[in-house]
Amino acid sequence: MHHELDSIGTWSNELCNKKFGYICEVKPSRTSDKSNMTQLLGMLKHGDCLSDFYMFNNTCYSVIAPRDSQRSIVDFHDEISGHCLLSTHATNVNCLTNPQSLGTIFCPVIATPQSPVEAAFMRLLSRTISPTSRSIWVGLKMNYTRGSSLLISEDNSLQTTGTNLIDFSGLFQHKDSKAISLNKDNDESYFYCFSMSIYDGNLIQMSNCSMHLESICSYKLGKKRLPTNIKQQQVNLPLCPKGWISFRENCYWLPSVRDRTSWSNAERVCQEKAGYLVNHRSSNNGHLASVHSSEELQFLINRSLSSSFWIGLKAFYYGIKPTSSVNLVWSDGSVMDFSVFPSIDTSATLSELKYPENCISVTDKHHHYSWDINDCMEEKSFICQFPKLDLLLQQQQRQTTVMDDRREIKSPLITTTTITTTCTEKSFPIRSKIGPYCYSELLSDAIDWSNAESICRNMHANAHLVSIHSHTELNEITEIIRRNSQSMRTTWIGLYESNFAYKWSDQTDINYIPVSADISKESRHYMQDCFALDSVNSSINWKAMPCNKTSLSFICRLNLNPSTTLPDPTTVDSLIYPTCPPGFRSHRDRCFQLITDKFTWSEANDNCHQIVKPYTNFNGSLARIDNELDQQFLASLLDNLEPEKSSAVWIGLYRNLSHNSHSYDWADGKKPQFIKPIIRDHQLSLYSHTFVSRTTISIKLKSMSLCTSMFRSTDPRLNGIWLQWSCDEPIYLSSVCQASPINQNRHVNQMLLPPYRTEIFYCPSGFQLGTTGLLKVKGQSSAKLSQPMCYRVFNHVAKMNWASANMACKNLSTPTYNVSLLTVASVFEASFLRVWLNQPRDASGGGLPISESVWTALKVPTTCPGCYANWTWETYDNEPVRYTDWYKPPGENPGGCYLFHQAPYTALENNRIDSGVGSIQLASSCETHQFVACQTLALMNDTSSKLLSYHRNTPNVNVPSTLHHQPMGFN
Repeated sequence: MHHELDSIGTWSNELCNKKFGYICEVKPSRTSDKSNMTQLLGMLKHGDCLSDFYMFNNTCYSVIAPRDSQRSIVDFHDEISGHCLLSTHATNVNCLTNPQSLGTIFCPVIATPQSPVEAAFMRLLSRTISPTSRSIWVGLKMNYTRGSSLLISEDNSLQTTGTNLIDFSGLFQHKDSKAISLNKDNDESYFYCFSMSIYDGNLIQMSNCSMHLESICSYKLGKKRLPTNIKQQQVNLPLCPKGWISFRENCYWLPSVRDRTSWSNAERVCQEKAGYLVNHRSSNNGHLASVHSSEELQFLINRSLSSSFWIGLKAFYYGIKPTSSVNLVWSDGSVMDFSVFPSIDTSATLSELKYPENCISVTDKHHHYSWDINDCMEEKSFICQFPKLDLLLQQQQRQTTVMDDRREIKSPLITTTTITTTCTEKSFPIRSKIGPYCYSELLSDAIDWSNAESICRNMHANAHLVSIHSHTELNEITEIIRRNSQSMRTTWIGLYESNFAYKWSDQTDINYIPVSADISKESRHYMQDCFALDSVNSSINWKAMPCNKTSLSFICRLNLNPSTTLPDPTTVDSLIYPTCPPGFRSHRDRCFQLITDKFTWSEANDNCHQIVKPYTNFNGSLARIDNELDQQFLASLLDNLEPEKSSAVWIGLYRNLSHNSHSYDWADGKKPQFIKPIIRDHQLSLYSHTFVSRTTISIKLKSMSLCTSMFRSTDPRLNGIWLQWSCDEPIYLSSVCQASPINQNRHVNQMLLPPYRTEIFYCPSGFQLGTTGLLKVKGQSSAKLSQPMCYRVFNHVAKMNWASANMACKNLSTPTYNVSLLTVASVFEASFLRVWLNQPRDASGGGLPISESVWTALKVPTTCPGCYANWTWETYDNEPVRYTDWYKPPGENPGGCYLFHQAPYTALENNRIDSGVGSIQLASSCETHQFVACQTLALMNDTSSKLLSYHRNTPNVNVPSTLHHQPMGFN
């Protein structure tokens, strides 16, 4: 049994040889003259409290049982409140006219638990003092006025942790008949009361105010306690940015009237819109709007362009399976203290919904707005909210100063406005001749890459290590280096690797990468590097180096117009997922299919065009990769290759290569946004003989074109790596085709949900289909179809510890499906999961933020430092662990519970050093709370199962020894 604050009293299954504390029990001696109450009272301490009160966490509690007293539905403070006020016999304070004294020793209040631990203490106290009691009043009431409900506590101390303990199902049921009879006039208000059960762990529930119950009075120790909702000292909050609407302490943003999307996508857009305000990809404080008063609700209604729109509220069941208890939670983590649910019985509707949580919208019903419960997958308009205080904090954090001889210049928060700063003499004296940039002199502090980037950022908010986007810019920077040094020095530039792809520290496009950068990655494709300019025989090469290498110089560049590098990445249209032609799988804005037939690059591109040609709403070509999610999705499709026949596939990238041009293009005409280092060791014949010694890199031919392929490997860091070949050579490979929608109208290309069934496999409702790979089975002439997994996120709001997560998934099992936590059988499944967990829910994805991790079914005994070969997943058949993706052991003792991280190869902002970890990582504790993803094997349709046999695909592919991943054991 657990005793942690967030899981106190919960039970879990553990191995019997683990070591824990324990509690002994013994039958009481018959000669004992102590009653059970006396023994229990011995566990309670008065501490610094008055004689009738017991102390817990600096608060004093006392049970009162007034006879014939009941709570009032007309007044907030009633007879029970009065008995609490008199419990300390204080007479020198008028509590009703001095609300700041409520909850102090002068004015005790009816206690309201603010955490599971406090609720457990209150139950223990009540059972001890009054064993016959079944329930007690808590200090909450719901004020119902003109259709809206406002939650109030006696001491104004509502906290989110407290409202999470409340069962709000009473809001969805018929209003209290007695209350309604007393208040036929809708202009009048009345109250609902709340009670807490003593002998079970059920949530706090709305109750009939006329019941005769005991209550617990409480006060905080100390002379005075200010209510937590009293506003702090007033500050001058900033104005809302352009395009946002101001109301009180928040800024609000509305999409266009035609934009509709699911609740989870709307929440994602709000986080990204807010992140753009503070110069981050997403913001933890940008959310769908939360509502805490009638005034806020009326503001949203007046501003909304739709008769129904999402707000940030979710309703979900308490527990693993649906019950009558319902939690209400705001996505911004604020207190659930206000609601406008209609007076109808919707509890039946709740119990019929498929998912454990349901989403709330504001809807106009005959010119009367109320809150409706909806399937979260419905598409509606929405309103985003961002606190002004966050803008103020960001402005304070990002203000840096640049001094010249005459004045101090403060750099503003980055916005879309043009900066007109001129190049200063001391920090950035060199003006670029080809763009709105200023360069520093050559700096030589002999530091590593991350510290060099930090120095640039400290010089100015819009400064970074230099980025290079053309041969002309390279010459300009080379001239600065030579002018500042007698000999050409090795100099850091802003290029580094994240997710095993090139990236500039100033976030500008990857559109110019010389061949020398790829060549320098020879034998270094297992690690992520940073890059420098290096001089050999008077030539400038780009060189991959460990990011922690020192003794290098560097150059900083100030961007005078940063808006050109910070485009707004959040538009609802970018979230459209098309309906795909037969045989294609949808991913983001396009559809993809792996073609096993072999062609040259040009033939493969023509073949893709012909395959898609019958579908007039699509254009066909070889696949384009715009980001890491595209890369991971295509890498997962490589599972469809039969390794004995093919080990690589064509993609649409090609390159025109000459002495002064290094331009990339995609087969569909798009310019690259994402480029990976390319293996070129097989291209020796394309370069001069000096290539072998790496002294210089020059091109034999005056002009040539190189075409790109993806390599299939069971190594987690090499699967999907890019290779290039001369487009003129007869290289025959399989290929990945894409179908790109021509018309992006969401009403034409709206996704059909959910794609849990194909012509061969199907998943249970609520699960989505994973990878489906072909595998050649030795000794048989025909290929077997590997049995894919089906996945679902158990709950998109609540997180669990490992034991609860494991039990939650297993409880979803049926006689047909065995459900468990995630297992990872191959590098292809790992790639698919990284994409699926982040993919929006209305595109049949997991819908989790990229920063969130989920539990796996791997739990290793702490007594097992050297038993890697014997690991098994916690599944019904104890499936052996055949795949891991780390390159450094998970600590001296690998015992514990393991997580699956979505973005293990994303380089950290303040540390570019490769940690050697992968997606499967050891958690700090099995008791940490994480999201839960469940899985089950897909089943075959009856007609298909007669033709094909199937099994779980866990290939052990023969690959060159330098590329083979040894998943178990370490040197």
